[in-house]
Amino acid sequence: MKMKKIIIFFVLFLMVITIVFIRDIFAYTRERRAEPNEVGISSKGVEIPLNRIILIHKGNQYCALKFTNAWIEMDEERLKAYADLKKGRILDDVDREAAMKKYADYESYYNDGSPNFTNGSVQRKEGTASLLPLSGSIRPFVHQPGNGCVECGQFKLLWSYKTAVTFIPLGKSSNIRDYGIELAPTPWTDIKEVNIKDPQIKWYKYDEKRERIFIPIDKLWEKQ
Repeated sequence: MKMKKIIIFFVLFLMVITIVFIRDIFAYTRERRAEPNEVGISSKGVEIPLNRIILIHKGNQYCALKFTNAWIEMDEERLKAYADLKKGRILDDVDREAAMKKYADYESYYNDGSPNFTNGSVQRKEGTASLLPLSGSIRPFVHQPGNGCVECGQFKLLWSYKTAVTFIPLGKSSNIRDYGIELAPTPWTDIKEVNIKDPQIKWYKYDEKRERIFIPIDKLWEKQ
């Protein structure tokens, strides 16, 4: 009986810690996000519509990436546990956010040091980025068990649901600054369309002072 009480206390404590973490980041998730037909550009990254290509660049390395699907699943067991913790009171948005499993499928194209994505040496990769309910017992050990990044050759950049790529390499999230990553949203849907030298391409890099802007994808390359 004593062991059972300890386990129940541990589970409840984990829930409280998880909700605290989610409340810390919920202000960001409630910000205006890009509509399905919009490009979103912020200080931390670029959000691109599904099936449109975003380019990644650093030094002489180039990557082309496209999200093909994005969806959310609910952790019903965790929701039930939150409901039990609240003793029947209605769950709020923070509770639901804490129980969400977020996913995005993507495909990437990388050609070691070359901006040409149509020759035989291109490395094509299919992957799934994910953000899952937090795991761990106390604050120093609470962690994200999902695969919260997109991979393309040497690039591993943090991802944000649904289809946002950040300027932040995996493992650097605690120290946000300019890591030399540049991103360029494009209206292209097929890798055969990609032309790195197209003068319409506009590259963005980390800029803490940049205000969040939204551009309809069909007006992306119109003169702003």
